[in-house]
Amino acid sequence: MGLLHGLVTSELACRDGELGGCRCAQALPPGVRDDVVRVARDREPGVTVEQIAKDFGVHPMTLFKWLRQAEIDEGAKPGASRAESAELREARTARAG
Repeated sequence: MGLLHGLVTSELACRDGELGGCRCAQALPPGVRDDVVRVARDREPGVTVEQIAKDFGVHPMTLFKWLRQAEIDEGAKPGASRAESAELREARTARAG
């Protein structure tokens, strides 16, 4: 377990004061998602994505989706990047409003 893992984990107490099993992934501070993805990618042998997810208080499937999205954002996998999705969202909002 790296230093970043310990530092970020200590900052992620849910608004209810609990870390494990919290469903507050959407409420994480900006940049934390990227930090959690980095920790998951750089994990030591024997450490599972599920363990990392639990430590950070996100559902394992959420972390798997974040890892997949990071690969899309880097161009390693096909799909809409987060930037492209944000542009589409803004265009829809502007058109609707």
